[in-house]
Amino acid sequence: MFEGYLRELIVGVLSKDGKETWWDKLPGDIQMEVSKLEETEEMKGWMALGSRDKSALMTLPQLLKVIDHNWKGVFDEVVRDKSLVQEARLIGHLRNTICHMSTIPAEESDRIRQTMRDWFRIVAP
Repeated sequence: MFEGYLRELIVGVLSKDGKETWWDKLPGDIQMEVSKLEETEEMKGWMALGSRDKSALMTLPQLLKVIDHNWKGVFDEVVRDKSLVQEARLIGHLRNTICHMSTIPAEESDRIRQTMRDWFRIVAP
């Protein structure tokens, strides 16, 4: 849920001025990695994934890097507190653990919930 939220936030904020597409505002290394993933998905046409927006192929660390890359004059006005980006980085390992079907202690679940509450309180009041 949080990654989906970040994707929508990034695409929305970077597309706001209408002069450039959000894709053009991504660091080159992320553009290259996402383009490679797109090619891989095209080769796996036998899978019923359908066509996905490039943003759907970005990982949590990539999403956070995009925010860092566009911080000054863009995300600093929306997120306002860069420590939120660091909090999101800290839960990245927990995210991977959960996605690989491993359990985590309740205190780590609480950490994830608190990080999301912090983001939603500041960024989307």
